[in-house]
Amino acid sequence: MTTASRFILCTFTGLLPLLGTAQTLDEIFDGLITTEMAGYASIDNYLVVTETMGVSAAEFYEKVSSYQQDGRTHYVMRLVPINELQERESPDNPLTSASSTELRNAADLIEQQGQRAQMEFERELADSGVGSLGGGALGNMLLNPPPDEPWLSANPKDMTSMYATMLRGAADAKDYQAAQDPEADAQRNAAATRQVKENSRIIGEETIDGRPAVGIMADNVAMTQNSNGQEFTLNSVTMWVDKERFVPLRLSMKGVATGNGQPQEMNIERDDMDYQQVQGCGNLLKPMHSVMRLGGALTAEQQQQMQEARAQMAQMQQQLARLPESQKAMIMRQMGPQMEMMEKMMSGGGIEVESRIISIKCNATAQEALDGMVNALTNSFIN
Repeated sequence: MTTASRFILCTFTGLLPLLGTAQTLDEIFDGLITTEMAGYASIDNYLVVTETMGVSAAEFYEKVSSYQQDGRTHYVMRLVPINELQERESPDNPLTSASSTELRNAADLIEQQGQRAQMEFERELADSGVGSLGGGALGNMLLNPPPDEPWLSANPKDMTSMYATMLRGAADAKDYQAAQDPEADAQRNAAATRQVKENSRIIGEETIDGRPAVGIMADNVAMTQNSNGQEFTLNSVTMWVDKERFVPLRLSMKGVATGNGQPQEMNIERDDMDYQQVQGCGNLLKPMHSVMRLGGALTAEQQQQMQEARAQMAQMQQQLARLPESQKAMIMRQMGPQMEMMEKMMSGGGIEVESRIISIKCNATAQEALDGMVNALTNSFIN
């Protein structure tokens, strides 16, 4: 999910759900906040493991503070990065205690050493008659492992580059952690909620995924967020709320994304299904199955990229057709969901991403959260 779409979802889904049958916008919005906070009241944290296109991921949220507003308690939940959990469990580890600058300097040094090691390795291969990069078949195999098994590479530069990438990722996580202000973010989201409410109206009733729903629409929102050099302006939002359970069933957003000075219309739609109250998590209610769809007009540059992607996809399908069935089946197990998404996008259907919650654990220890994140990553590589 992009930063912009995550911001919008956090802002607007924070408006749901409510207890009882709502008749007015005030009742709906007040109930949304009350029920969301009730879900956090009896827990300190929760670890959620999701699977998206065959890839597992774990996120750990913890309650960091609370404040009083409009006569109710608002709890602030914060996403805790994996490097912070590692620091808590191993405070004396040089990797976890290093600053982001030190980590990036170490990554640069490791890559430089890898480049020198690769040059020496290629010379040794050439001297032995095996052949260097782009030369003999054996040398080429040693330096170019299968794309789905990069860890089999004998190329020193590949190995050091993977470690350097990990160090830079840890540095980025440290910078992100240092810049976080969860309570200020919560206050901004509350202000955004009030802005959305001022432009909202009830638009009717409909059945969504077999559930009776009431619709809320906000026009002329004009809410803008800047992130990583990109700007997204939200213009309108439509939300369908379960009339009986008062949870969000469908959220549709329209706006304009601007990157590199080029505006692009964007549509975002999210369906949340199969809500469950997880055992051991109090009143916390989560959708076990979600589908997100992204669409919009393409810029000239993106149209060119799409043409190139179509050519690459056609070439890949030709290569797959020539493979033995066992190898083809293995690749499709690993890449099938991604290829299906690409084919749909190239046919003009936009991007559709489906995710499912595998497990939720509330009041987990830092070690349990860390183990859950590591296990999710490991399972993604193994599968």
